[in-house]
Amino acid sequence: MVKPMCFCVHQICLVLGSVVAVIIYRVIAREDLFKSRGDVGLLMASVTSTFINTLSIMIMGKVCILITSYLCDLQYYNKAHFLSQAIVSLV
Repeated sequence: MVKPMCFCVHQICLVLGSVVAVIIYRVIAREDLFKSRGDVGLLMASVTSTFINTLSIMIMGKVCILITSYLCDLQYYNKAHFLSQAIVSLV
């Protein structure tokens, strides 16, 4: 069973990794990919990094919803099993 604190640490690491990846992409895009285009290149690097950041936030949101629903179902099952065992022990 996954402990809540462990799950929280994994989420924080995932978010920080995503932020670092977007920053690295923006630096590489600004210096290597779009440098020859001048000011338009800086704008293109910023816009594409914004889209990548938005996409990663949406994906992390979907993953968080899936994991949360799984953990809630698991907790419900454990609680239902505990209650059924308590009823059996009373009988």
